[in-house]
Amino acid sequence: MMEYAIKLLEKEREMVMTALKNGEQERLRDLQQIDKAIGWLRLIQDNHLDKAGNYHLDALPYIEGYGGFTYYRIMIDKETDHTEDWEEYKKQDGEHYQLSLGDFLLVRK
Repeated sequence: MMEYAIKLLEKEREMVMTALKNGEQERLRDLQQIDKAIGWLRLIQDNHLDKAGNYHLDALPYIEGYGGFTYYRIMIDKETDHTEDWEEYKKQDGEHYQLSLGDFLLVRK
């Protein structure tokens, strides 16, 4: 899915590494950017994400009036508005997500 773009960046990475070995230290920033881009592309590929335009990224805001140690939780609403019937979502390992200020939600449009 992203293999072509990753391979292009890996080839560019090899050229940057050669330049660095030849003393072109100003290319260090290029290497860091390439490594970051490859990491993101692999994340996209591994999670089978589609075009960026099909998603919206939302940063979770500070929860006003509840202090800095309050967490967001993901609930399964069981198709009811009665919150007492809701169940907290658990990951495969049985742990709950503890989302907080600065975490992001990736929402499919």
